[in-house]
Amino acid sequence: RLTEEPLNPPSASAPPLPFPPPLSPENPPALCSLTVGRAQRGGFKNDEWCYNLGVTAKLIFDDADRARCESYYIDPAYMVENSTTYQDDCSGGCRACEYRFLNGKYVCKAGPVFFEKCST
Repeated sequence: RLTEEPLNPPSASAPPLPFPPPLSPENPPALCSLTVGRAQRGGFKNDEWCYNLGVTAKLIFDDADRARCESYYIDPAYMVENSTTYQDDCSGGCRACEYRFLNGKYVCKAGPVFFEKCST
């Protein structure tokens, strides 16, 4: 009589898998769409970043932290010549805030830089 056993039983020392899976460089999302439905953080204009949204680094995935983190993007991501006249158009770079598994913890960090803003 055969019994079924898992091919790779989970190990107690195995690290948790990142969720959601990291973005594939071969299949990135449309970067422009990352500003749609997200609130702006001022980045270099007023020192508002993804890491200072109040999302605490955790060992376990947290839906509420992910929702909070991924509802923002940074504009401008780089220093701009005059922050008082900057048009918030991603010409200074935009970065979506991403909830990801990094160095053993779930954190809120900025994603890739892009320079196009979608019309809303």
